[in-house]
Amino acid sequence: MTILLVEDNALIAMTLEATLTEAGYKVAGPAASAKRAIEFAEAAPPHVALLNIRLSDGGSGVDLARTLKQRWGTAVIFLTGDMIDEPQDRAVAIGVLSKPCTDEALLSAVDFARQTVKGETRGPMTTVPKGLTIF
Repeated sequence: MTILLVEDNALIAMTLEATLTEAGYKVAGPAASAKRAIEFAEAAPPHVALLNIRLSDGGSGVDLARTLKQRWGTAVIFLTGDMIDEPQDRAVAIGVLSKPCTDEALLSAVDFARQTVKGETRGPMTTVPKGLTIF
């Protein structure tokens, strides 16, 4: 499974990438801008994307999420310290994982997104991972 990682803080991006790679995921990125993220997605359409909301180049993770969902059907998790208040912003993602997060929370959220992509999270017994706020 390919995970697109969009994070403009280099240290956080490297840490997240290492955690995901060690867990056996293929990581596209990290990308620090929406433009670079789209380039990664065009090269290898991601199953799941972890997106920062506000990128240092002024790009919007919410706008990027809309594009990824429309073009590739990518399941999106916002990975941010910002609040998501607008209902239309919530509609483009599974949920939000607050930064900083533990490796366990990150991997649990990615596994939940993987299950969502495969349609395995629809039953009443589905457990939402600790730290992931579902929309």
